[in-house]
Amino acid sequence: FTVTSDLASSLAEYRCTVHINAMVGDVSVDVPVVDYTPETGSVSFTSPSDGATVTTPVSFEMAAENFTVEAASNGVRDGAGHLHILVDQPALEPGTAIPNNEPNGYYHYGDGSTTAEISMEPGTHTVRVQAGDAKHRAYDLTDTIQVTVEQPADLVERFDTDGDGTVTASELGNAVTEFGRGNITASELGEVVTA
Repeated sequence: FTVTSDLASSLAEYRCTVHINAMVGDVSVDVPVVDYTPETGSVSFTSPSDGATVTTPVSFEMAAENFTVEAASNGVRDGAGHLHILVDQPALEPGTAIPNNEPNGYYHYGDGSTTAEISMEPGTHTVRVQAGDAKHRAYDLTDTIQVTVEQPADLVERFDTDGDGTVTASELGNAVTEFGRGNITASELGEVVTA
């Protein structure tokens, strides 16, 4: 049988009787009770600062107080979980599942990471860190900053998304796409090609 999340969230222990081929027995399942609106605890960005101007990829550093940041593989435990970054998305209601959808701005760090790098388009972005449990259900622990992403002045740096100092064929494809959109000149594309 399956204990549904609705049932699990309302019970600390679930008991049932199992009847299989005339065998009778009790099954006990301990279900953790999680307070998704804790009175203590916080999460925050330590870098970049609110209002910072940055280039892509953007490096984020996060911290938590009175909340244990750990890998999702540790299971659901009250006051513990992992961090999520939401780019241009609202904070989610406590207990709501945080989508796993990077193209739409939801980034999961289920390995317990407190640092991240995200490639972001130029412009001003609202970025949130939100804690979630091992099943990605949101805690009411968030911090919000705004960052302005600018294009790097150096074209090689702009298209060298992996930061290795060279422009790979895939990265060159991005430069050609930007040329096709009219975002860089033929001369600038030439600089990237000869880098």
